[in-house]
Amino acid sequence: RAELTVRRAFVSGPAALTLLPGVDPAGAARWDGTARFDLRLHETTTMGFTASVRDHPGRPTVSTGRAEVRAFF
Repeated sequence: RAELTVRRAFVSGPAALTLLPGVDPAGAARWDGTARFDLRLHETTTMGFTASVRDHPGRPTVSTGRAEVRAFF
């Protein structure tokens, strides 16, 4: 299974009115992308890779990745 998500914000900057405590003070990311790949190696074993990229105006781009192997028994 493979999955790819890309989002683009056309409005940038901090929110004009912050009512909720969990809102990101830097505002919406200009670009936000996620990729995920899962592969079944055996009947009881799977392997997965996930990568995420967020780009805010005026701040460094943040990239994260994860790899995992899952065994079910």
